[in-house]
Amino acid sequence: MNTLADIAIDHFCLLMFEGPLDPDDASSLCQVIPAYLEEMTTEERAAFSAAARRALTFLTAPPDKYGYSPAARVGSDQLEFLRIAASGEIFECLPDSGTGA
Repeated sequence: MNTLADIAIDHFCLLMFEGPLDPDDASSLCQVIPAYLEEMTTEERAAFSAAARRALTFLTAPPDKYGYSPAARVGSDQLEFLRIAASGEIFECLPDSGTGA
């Protein structure tokens, strides 16, 4: 689970110490995402997909009794990313779509 832990540390540091992502931070982060995905073990890939499924379930839940829906906070591109991650399709485009490192 080292790759998922590395991702978590990178994101915690960004959120806690550097504030909102500026374009340069977002660009460099986007460049390392494929490497992270490629390095994931089979177990990490399963955990990543399961987390995406949980996020989708939360974001697509019906509105609560007050009419609030988390879906109002998320764009269609984010939902599509979560769908691809949840299904595991995100790993199919990697050079080594096997078990990872």
